[in-house]
Amino acid sequence: MKKNIVNRKTKVLQIITRSDWAGAQRIVYEICKGITESFNSEIEVEVAMGGDGPLFGLLEEIGVRTHKIEHLRRPINPISDIKAYKALKRLIKKGGYDVVHCHSSKAGLIGRLAAKSSNIKNIIYTVHGWWGVTQYKGFKRKSILSVERFMAKKTDKLVFVCNKDKEYAECNRIGEEAQHEAIVNQITVPKFTKGKLRAMLNLSEATKIVGNVARLSPQKNPIRFVEVAAEVLKNWSDTVFVWIGDGELMDQAISHSNHLGIANSVKFVGFHQNGAELMADFDCLLMTSDDEGLPITILEAMAQGIPAVSTDVGGIRESVDNLGKVVAIDKNCSDQLAREILRELAQKVNRKRLQENPYRMVASYCKIYSKRSENDL
Repeated sequence: MKKNIVNRKTKVLQIITRSDWAGAQRIVYEICKGITESFNSEIEVEVAMGGDGPLFGLLEEIGVRTHKIEHLRRPINPISDIKAYKALKRLIKKGGYDVVHCHSSKAGLIGRLAAKSSNIKNIIYTVHGWWGVTQYKGFKRKSILSVERFMAKKTDKLVFVCNKDKEYAECNRIGEEAQHEAIVNQITVPKFTKGKLRAMLNLSEATKIVGNVARLSPQKNPIRFVEVAAEVLKNWSDTVFVWIGDGELMDQAISHSNHLGIANSVKFVGFHQNGAELMADFDCLLMTSDDEGLPITILEAMAQGIPAVSTDVGGIRESVDNLGKVVAIDKNCSDQLAREILRELAQKVNRKRLQENPYRMVASYCKIYSKRSENDL
């Protein structure tokens, strides 16, 4: 016979590796914000993460409790990883959570192991793209796929931010069909006033701006961005290419633009917490990634009516609709991207704002959160 349940909130712990302000962190924030605004009487959400990034302050501003996990870091380090696992396990046991929801590869591994060993009945893992697998080849990729299959057995729901990622899991036997659920990323983008980026760079209205907002990391391939810029500038000189963000490949990308003789037309302006506000001045978004889930940058561009040209990765083809072009990654990729950029710059089309609303995404997660196991009844 089932026990009577005390009417109480469902307690959710979200875990993410880093506390900076990138795509996965933005989705964690949107979920928390949606819960506090629309589901606060039903769900209590907290977030555990590593680092000292801005996500701590942003979450605390909306009343979400945060937990710093000192040793939760992206690089693999057995000693730090074990310490992070123990810290998460202590937190989970003390917190009395009904749901543990993990984001990003490292937190997805350590967080799910800690949750499973703590007898959590509802463990969710959101896959923000498969770069943690696809960046490798041969034996290493096979080994990581084996780990993903093993971890799927310790997971109740595998959530994918686009259908393409869901298809990858199905093709590679990661989890069972009943575990899979696609919940497409959605965000709210305010109506920004144009002009801030042009003023920062002292650019006239006549100068075209082609840009990106992302980390300068191998996954995002900023070197390809520079090579596309070089091709475009041969035919359309009154154009400036702008990359908003920082990362480990910044020096290499700057060096490559110097080598190609286009340094005056390619600007790397560093990290800005509100990149979407600077993006308002873009005439076109150029994404050159080797892998993505469904990047926030593409959603911010669509919301502001900015045409996008991108490599055909992740859920980008699913999202651009008639406001962009995608190009297959092959040996002619850079040339084809450049041709599509030139076509976009030649068009004079009035922007049509496509405002997104994260409510549907948040509601879908809350539906998963609220599923209690029979043992809790």
